[in-house]
Amino acid sequence: MHIILGLLGTIVTILVLLNRLAEAGIDLGGLNPYLWQRRRKWKQQYQGNPLYRLQSPVDSTAVLMVAAAKADGDVAREEKSALLSLFETEFNLAKNNAARLLISSAHLLDDGTELRASVSKFLAPSRDRFTEEQARCANGH
Repeated sequence: MHIILGLLGTIVTILVLLNRLAEAGIDLGGLNPYLWQRRRKWKQQYQGNPLYRLQSPVDSTAVLMVAAAKADGDVAREEKSALLSLFETEFNLAKNNAARLLISSAHLLDDGTELRASVSKFLAPSRDRFTEEQARCANGH
């Protein structure tokens, strides 16, 4: 009987100490590796560059087209109108949707240093969604 009372006293003491630590702001839940991994994944997803999370081939292609237009500096008015007409004809977008796509692509691209650093990393999320014909055109065949 004295062993059971000693064991119960130890359990209560540990629970009281854990409660005191939690009240003091020390959380031992942070030592959980699964919780740490889940927090890290969410942090990377929401604090990372959204350029590397584009999953639509249309969005990825639009960013690449804007990057090509910005290669020699800022995009001129003629280049913008050419991009808008390409977005309307090739992507079958309405005029206002094409303008939104151009604006969002330019915003995501920013100055282009992130895209130049790793084009393959940029295309990785959307690579599987391209059709065979699109992949062949991209390879030049």
